[in-house]
Amino acid sequence: MKQRVDMPDKLIDLFIRVTHQNKGIFPNRRRNTFQMLKDEEIEALQSVFQDVFSIQD
Repeated sequence: MKQRVDMPDKLIDLFIRVTHQNKGIFPNRRRNTFQMLKDEEIEALQSVFQDVFSIQD
């Protein structure tokens, strides 16, 4: 994920936690926490998460 975006470890950890809790989909209600990311970046991080944790759409 760090190769995709430049974010502090704390935010990457939060992204992973909330995406995991939402079964591999980044929740829109958390979008304001990650305002610095573009939609494409969120989709890319979500894809990385799904690849690593083998979650299929």
